[in-house]
Amino acid sequence: MLNYIGNLKAGVFTAIWMSLTVSVQASDLIASLAYLPELAESPNSGILVELVKAIDELHPDEVTVTVHPFPQSIDNIKKGLTDFHMPILKNPSIPDSALPYLHSTENIFQVYFALYTHKDSPVTKQALEEAPWKFTNIVYARLQNLLDKKTISKLRHLENRQFDSTEALLSAVSEHLGKRRTLLLKDVLIRAAFPYTIETDSAHTHFFSIPVAPSRDPLESLSKLDRGDIDGYIFAARESELTINRLNLKNLQSQLYNVYDVKIIFPRNFLGQLHNSLVSDYISKLKANGQYDKIMGDLIKFYREWKPTKEIAR
Repeated sequence: MLNYIGNLKAGVFTAIWMSLTVSVQASDLIASLAYLPELAESPNSGILVELVKAIDELHPDEVTVTVHPFPQSIDNIKKGLTDFHMPILKNPSIPDSALPYLHSTENIFQVYFALYTHKDSPVTKQALEEAPWKFTNIVYARLQNLLDKKTISKLRHLENRQFDSTEALLSAVSEHLGKRRTLLLKDVLIRAAFPYTIETDSAHTHFFSIPVAPSRDPLESLSKLDRGDIDGYIFAARESELTINRLNLKNLQSQLYNVYDVKIIFPRNFLGQLHNSLVSDYISKLKANGQYDKIMGDLIKFYREWKPTKEIAR
C-alpha cells in the first residue's frame, strides 16, 4: 500500500512537472540584455541580439528583446520583471547558492581576461598573486590625501614591515588604530599597501584576490598604462585590444590572467529553473546545428585563436 502511495505521488509530481514544462514552452519570454558595444547596442542590433532571435525561432511563442544599462538589466531579473538576462561572467569563487539568481546550464561563450602591462615591466600574474603588503614611503605618500596626519603618524610604526596576507596586515594595523577604525579604513589600507597599482572594469573588481582599482573607461586605463602611470590593467582581451588598436598604443604587452564562462541568468525560483532548462536546451541545439557559430562568428573565433603577445598594437 505504501509503495502504491509513493508511486502515485511520484506520478502526480511528474505529471505536474510535465504540465508546467509544456505551459512554459508555450509562453512568451522577455530577454533583458545589458548594453554592450557590438554585443547588444539596441533591440535590433548586436551579436547577442541575434542569438536571442535564433532562440525565438526555436521557441513556440514570442521572445522579446530589451536592452538596458548593465545594473538595470541585472535588477530586472532580481525583481522578476524579465525572464532572463545575458551576458554575465560566472565568478568561480562565489558558489551558485550564494547568488540571488540562477546561472544557465549552458555557456554562451568563454572570455579570456588578460593582464596588460607596460612592455618594459616585469610584472606577471604570479608576481601579483605572491606580492606581500608593505608600508613604504610610497605607501605613506599615497595615504597623504586619504588620511589625517595623526593616523598616518600611528601607521609609521609599521614602516617597512612586510605582510603575506591582508589578514596579517589588518591585524597589525588594528594594534595601532583599533579594530573599528581599521575596519572603517580596510579597503584604503589594503589598496595602498599593495606594491602594484592595477585597474579593471568597475563591474569586475570582486573577481580578483588582489587589490584592484575600479576603472570606468578602458581608454583612460590603457592610456595610463601606456604612459607607465599604472602597473597593469586586467580585462577581456577582445575589448581591450580593440581599444589598444584604436588608440594605436605601442608600449603594451599581454599575458593570460584567467578564463571565465559567460552565462545567462534567470530568477531564483521554480519558473527560473524551467526557463533555464528550456533556454539552455535551445542554445545546445543552436550549437549542434551550426547556427551558433554563424551568429557568434568573430567573437568566438577571436578567443579560440587569441594568444598572449609582447606587443599588441598591429
